[in-house]
Amino acid sequence: MTDPGRLAPWWPAVHSGAGWVLATSRLKDGRLTGQGRRKVDIDVYSPAEAIAYIEDRLAADALTHLLDGSQELLAEELGFLPLALGHAVAYLISQQMTCADYLALLQDRERNLAEILPDWADTENYGRQVTAALLLSLAAAEADSPRGLALPVLRLTALLDPAGQPATLWESYPVLSRLAERDENEHGPSEPVSAVHLRQSLQILNRYALITYDSKSTGQEIRIHALTARAVQENTPHTLQYHLARTAADALLAIWSDGPGPGHESSAVLRANTVTLVRHAGQHLWEGEPHRLLFHAGRSMVSSGLFQSALAHWKELLAVTEETRGPEHPDTLNARTALAYTYDLLGHYDKAQLLGEQNLADFIRLHGADDAGTDTARAFLALTYCHLGEYGTALRLEEQVLAARIRVYGDDHLETHWARANLAVTYNQLGRHHDALPQCEHVLAARIRTLGEDHPDTHLARSNLAATYRNLGCHNEALPLCEQVLTDYIRIHGADHLDTHLARANLAGTYRQLGRHHEALLLEERVLAARIRLLGDDHPDTHRARANLAATYNDLGRHQDALPLADRALAGRLCLLGEDHPHTVRARALLAATHRFLGLSDPEA
Repeated sequence: MTDPGRLAPWWPAVHSGAGWVLATSRLKDGRLTGQGRRKVDIDVYSPAEAIAYIEDRLAADALTHLLDGSQELLAEELGFLPLALGHAVAYLISQQMTCADYLALLQDRERNLAEILPDWADTENYGRQVTAALLLSLAAAEADSPRGLALPVLRLTALLDPAGQPATLWESYPVLSRLAERDENEHGPSEPVSAVHLRQSLQILNRYALITYDSKSTGQEIRIHALTARAVQENTPHTLQYHLARTAADALLAIWSDGPGPGHESSAVLRANTVTLVRHAGQHLWEGEPHRLLFHAGRSMVSSGLFQSALAHWKELLAVTEETRGPEHPDTLNARTALAYTYDLLGHYDKAQLLGEQNLADFIRLHGADDAGTDTARAFLALTYCHLGEYGTALRLEEQVLAARIRVYGDDHLETHWARANLAVTYNQLGRHHDALPQCEHVLAARIRTLGEDHPDTHLARSNLAATYRNLGCHNEALPLCEQVLTDYIRIHGADHLDTHLARANLAGTYRQLGRHHEALLLEERVLAARIRLLGDDHPDTHRARANLAATYNDLGRHQDALPLADRALAGRLCLLGEDHPHTVRARALLAATHRFLGLSDPEA
């Protein structure tokens, strides 16, 4: 039934007292309700119901040995759909297959649904093969949609995250232009396509239960059942798959704003959609020139503090670019730069240095000392040298970077301000705080003027200026800046982002210098717990948090509490950074001071 109007004569009189009438339909149409009729949505099984169904069916056949703990993952992979679960359990029983083995079969994208959810497994008498049931109303949706757009729209939707896709994707130029250029394989002649047409098509697909279009779920308005998406993909001609994948990637990139900000939740949605797209059609994103979306997604992972995910992403991207583009192609070199930087963020400074030095040499040899890629590689390598305590080497590189960017971009370009900011950080590490101060003030003023008060880069410049004030002993000047940065980061990134915890640590350091030790303590305990959870127990930033907390415990006279922290911080820095690193030297001094407070012998004696 596709026309609810034809049901009008058949509805019983309202409140006739003659009993109840139950009508079932997959159609979502306002004409089905009214005159006292009430709609009851029947969803898929809940996770608990789906697991219970699997376990009860196998127990009824005395096959509980097939339950190997994977039934929850299996139910999730099937989207908790009763139709699919019925077929899947019948297959398990027939083939004497464990849940884990069947899950592996299901996740094998070389197999289609007809093989793994076959007709003969319809033991619950649904009466249709799974793919046919999932796409039952597609023909009706195609007939109703403007410009014959239902099927092309559904094919694009099927490549993206089933859990939620932004509606703005369907207003982007790549989608509008692609769907206006369809060929005869895509059910409809080429005609102008507007955002209104696409919105109507999405609403029609929602009406026929092929997708869910929920305007209340901002940023994730479009959802599709994972098995419906798979059925659509399996029935998409190979000749269309490349262009569909590239269109989806173009659209994601078009609506993805650079950098973290108030829309960090939307960045998470776009990353999830990118991951899904790569899983379904990644080979088409590598074909020819690797799509820019792949680089953008990696940078987004880094800016969001998802370092382990970024590491896996850049490793894969580097391997593919080396294979498809060659070891000396700019894409390969840029991927290597990003991988080296990610190693640095994870505290793997030796790997970052090795990769960074190789990459800088390759850039200089292939593209010259003044190439933009060479400049970026030099800047990231300088950062690693700084973390390794080789401040003199870092300084020489950063002075080169700043001079090159002034020459290429001018004194007031954003890239020049980045170089100036990095140079100021190294000046501070070298104790040249008076040299750092004018650089920090210059960068903050420039970013306020060009980016505005509330841009993430402006907040970072404010934080760097506060650190310089603190190094100069100007703690009262540092305090309002630190407080403002923390407030802004909580609003922009959320309370649990790594940058927010860094702002919290900086404020705690200022509190400690001002003698406000109890306020510092509360912040530092929170920072240490967060870094252990987010970065791991042995990351350099975790050891820094441990050392800061130990110092505050000492300030408060809690030397027994400080001792294990100071001892762990020194052991970690010795292992990661070596005997002579400045951070190791400070950790050794902290432990020695703690021993003295406790009347213990010097640990180095």
